[in-house]
Amino acid sequence: RHQKWGYRGVVCGWDVAPVIDISNWDGVEGLDKPMDKPFYHIIPDTSDEEASFGSTRGFRYVAQDNLTSITASDKASSDSLIVSSMIESHFN
Repeated sequence: RHQKWGYRGVVCGWDVAPVIDISNWDGVEGLDKPMDKPFYHIIPDTSDEEASFGSTRGFRYVAQDNLTSITASDKASSDSLIVSSMIESHFN
């Protein structure tokens, strides 16, 4: 789960440090040395992404410091499955 935006997602890759310039991104404001942090490639849940941003945007690139694991109470929810059309094509 993204700590700032609240959407859930599936990790499908990572980089030891960002491979693109993230210095002006809203998501890294307040992070200590974001260019030195691992970044993860995330396939976001479609419903969560629409609720957070108003539309789907596809893959997300997220600093490790902005991610938290899904909790047991999240997993117990009836809508706990992460849904995205990209999941099947990416992991097939």
